[in-house]
Amino acid sequence: MPSSHPRLRINLNTLRANYAALQRRAARAQCGAVVKANAYGLGMRPVAQALFEQGCREFFVASLAEALELRAVLPLAGRILVLQGCEAGDESEFARAAITPVLISLPMAERYLGNLAKGPMPASCAIKLNTGMNRLGLDLPEFTYLLKRPEALHQAGFNLLISHLACADQPQHPLNSQQLQGFQGALGHAKALFPSLRASLANSAGIYLGPEFHFDLVRPGAALYGINPGFPRNPTDAVASLALQIMQLRSVPAGSAVGYGASYLASSERRLATVCGGYADGLLRAFGNRVEALVGGCPVPMVGRVSMDSLVFDVTDLQQPLVAGDWIELLGADNSADALALAGGTIGYEIYARLGERCQREYLGQRGFDAIVGGVDFVAN
Repeated sequence: MPSSHPRLRINLNTLRANYAALQRRAARAQCGAVVKANAYGLGMRPVAQALFEQGCREFFVASLAEALELRAVLPLAGRILVLQGCEAGDESEFARAAITPVLISLPMAERYLGNLAKGPMPASCAIKLNTGMNRLGLDLPEFTYLLKRPEALHQAGFNLLISHLACADQPQHPLNSQQLQGFQGALGHAKALFPSLRASLANSAGIYLGPEFHFDLVRPGAALYGINPGFPRNPTDAVASLALQIMQLRSVPAGSAVGYGASYLASSERRLATVCGGYADGLLRAFGNRVEALVGGCPVPMVGRVSMDSLVFDVTDLQQPLVAGDWIELLGADNSADALALAGGTIGYEIYARLGERCQREYLGQRGFDAIVGGVDFVAN
């Protein structure tokens, strides 16, 4: 009996094309890449290597642990920045691995600058400014206060100022212009002391707000992977597809219940396919009775609740015969992460990021790096 885990295929050629399209959109700015959370669930190592091959040189992760994992496979020409900054005692590790911390609070920045004389320090640092998101970053008065220590900032290699847009997916939202103006003002003040200082404000959606938001470096995440950053039409193409293998087929009479809680009752005789995959693989329990998958381009509805390792689709109306071992596509170019997210009451980011380690990842379009990642063969085409 087939028992394969979900098959997640990542097309690195599509990833490269998405990066190239975003770089063209960014015009004179450099295009970086956000590869935190295991590159949104798709595999940080092969994703970052493919982007490096495409010309990307600046990569953003959330933590030092992610940065060290990436540094192990990324050439030193690839700059790695840690968005959550540098915790006390980690300074030498940042320096050893040539990793750049993004300082996110005044206490962190003061501690960091205070440690300059105590041992090896990274060759560069960035500072995050809070311009209205009110999540991470120095407030403007704190940043102004920190600029009173220009010699220490020079010694620390301060060379990038960043902030983050809260409403870039809503182009008409007034907070976009407020954040832009606040960032421009702080940047102008800082460049009087650091003329070569670079700046970065735009995330995926921010890239489409216009060149005034681009500055020197843009930081796409979702759009790289084909997740819609919040527009009527997705500007990039889906990088991943997820297929689930049929373990068993059965016919049930009218009135039959399916799954835990008997949340689905067959209205007539139905043909059902039980597939391998469930919430242990990152598939939301909220999908139960709400989403459709595809078989040969034809939609088949999910019936019953999502279990830990299995779920059920109604394949009654398919014209083609199915057997155990066939595959049902839950996620792909014609069944996007955003569509699944809408049905599950979430966003496409979460659909990708939750995909579990049991999913068998296959990479299409691998070029010059290792042919095996996590025990899964690359498929070059």
